[in-house]
Order: sequence, then structure tokens, then C-alpha cells
Amino acid sequence: ARTASDLREKLAAEGAWPTPAHNIDVAERYSLLDAVCGLATGGTMPGVSGGTAKIPMVPINFPHALEEANGLYDRMRDAFGEKHYADMLRELDAVETEVGRFATGGPLYKATHISELLVAILIPATSRVATLYENTVVDGRLANAALALRIYRAGHQAYPDALADAGISGEAATDPFTDKPLVYRKEAGGYVLYSVGEDLTDDGGKVWNMRGKRAGTDLVIKASE
Repeated sequence: ARTASDLREKLAAEGAWPTPAHNIDVAERYSLLDAVCGLATGGTMPGVSGGTAKIPMVPINFPHALEEANGLYDRMRDAFGEKHYADMLRELDAVETEVGRFATGGPLYKATHISELLVAILIPATSRVATLYENTVVDGRLANAALALRIYRAGHQAYPDALADAGISGEAATDPFTDKPLVYRKEAGGYVLYSVGEDLTDDGGKVWNMRGKRAGTDLVIKASE
């Protein structure tokens, strides 16, 4: 119980993870500006595997590219501010669809919309980032709840009937994917605790099916005596 208490204190001391919206404003925008400035002055920019990517020698409206890109970054930032995961993902998917349209036009489109093509090259995909961020939040909440359950068991010789009995409530007991409570269920000699994960489907806390394949996206902690 003492070790569990120490670990909970360390988790609390870590504080909340910076949101992806924060990284967009303090990192991604500056990376974009650096790349565009490099192209505007030298014709190359940092490319894949540390090389350089060259842009065809056609006129590029760099101010327009920056305006387009910053507008998309604004939409990404606002999306990450959405309260509900499904709303966040929908907005980010819309941005990625628009960026994809820039990159998939035909030769004539690309030749006449070179600044949009540049934006498509530089703007990162972010919908997966949103999911990974929510996974990180869930991991922290599951770990905190599991430690609280361990402390409760040490003092009561049994696991509680509900997370609230172990002092886990409010945001700490909420699944960020659904904004509903994390699922907690006592079982013979232990418990199962889980988030429904990115597919938003409750798979009953099952990680693997009978064929040894992933049953769903539930993020699960199981404990036994």
C-alpha cells in the first residue's frame, strides 16, 4: 500500500500532459515557417531521411502558402479543444481530407496550385495524434485508479464495489473517449477496469478473442488475488 501511495503521488506530481493544441502553437507553426523560409531563400527544405526535398522551379506564392497552412493549424488547434473525442476526430478528419485534396490533384492542378501542394507536403496528419493523446490520458487514469484500488484492498482486505469507494470520481474516473465513467467490475478474486478505447465500442474488457486476435480497442487492467 505504501508503494502504491508513493506511485500515486508521483503520478499527481507529473500533472496533465500538454495537449496537441499546445504543440501546434509552439512547435508545428515554427517548423512550417522554417521550412518555407528555407525554400524561399534557397529552394530546398529538410526532407525525408535527412535529405532535401526540391520544389519545381515555378513561381510559389509563399505568403499564400503560410496563410493556408496557418488557417489549417487554427482548425487543428480548435479541434483539439473539442470536449468530445468523436467531435475532435471529425474536425481533424475534415482537415486531413482538405489537405489530401491539395496533394491528389492532377498535373494541371498541381502546376497551378503549387502553394497548396507545398502546404500538403508540410502539414502533418493529426487524427492519429489525437488518438494517441487520448490513449496517454487513459493510461494515466487507469494507473491512478488501479493504485487507488490496491490501497483500498490493503485496508479492507477486498476490492470496493465502485471506484468512488476508493476515492476515484469525477474526471479521474472518466473515459476520455466517451466522457462516460471508466468501466469497473468486481470479479471473483479481483476486478477488471477498462476504457472502451478509440473504436468507442465496449468489448466487455476483452483484449483477445478465441482465435488469439485483438478483440477490440478496450484498454484493460485486470487484477486477481
